[in-house]
Amino acid sequence: LGLGDSSAHLEDAGPEVLQAVTRSAEAGSPEALTLLGRCRERGVGMERDPVLAAVCYVRAVRLDSPRAQELLVSLLDDPARMTLLRSRVSSGEPAASFVLASLVGMRLTHPLLKTRTWVTDDEAVRLLKRSAADAFLPAMLELGVWFYSGRLVPQDRERALVLWGDAALQGSKEAEVRLAIAH
Repeated sequence: LGLGDSSAHLEDAGPEVLQAVTRSAEAGSPEALTLLGRCRERGVGMERDPVLAAVCYVRAVRLDSPRAQELLVSLLDDPARMTLLRSRVSSGEPAASFVLASLVGMRLTHPLLKTRTWVTDDEAVRLLKRSAADAFLPAMLELGVWFYSGRLVPQDRERALVLWGDAALQGSKEAEVRLAIAH
């Protein structure tokens, strides 16, 4: 993108660059998702929101970003942020439910996250299903991954394909890629 190391450079680059990063993230680029997470975390070019930053980091971790897990753990290392996450889950926010369920599903090795999630596998599945039912695209993609692989739910590849198909109909480029690979 022609940017330096400082996060302020992204703001200086203008909205076109942020839009390009967003398009890349929507297509499933782990680097773009990590960068968007950092922007959300710091409030660069968009509203600061630690839960939406965590959404980006979770998605980037799933797509094998080398840096996203470290940033996610660092973000959630703050007890106030975990309290905020839990509060937003309790209020039924799909993004927060997606993050908390995904933390359980990822089985992160960081002990801090394990002790702070306070969610069973069954609760994680329920949260992710609720978030997907609310048409939250990252949750639809993740639940599809869970069904496709049999993670925390019985393996059901047809159900995964339906979830990805629904996400693709809503404009998810990542879902289109998953469908193309699965067929």
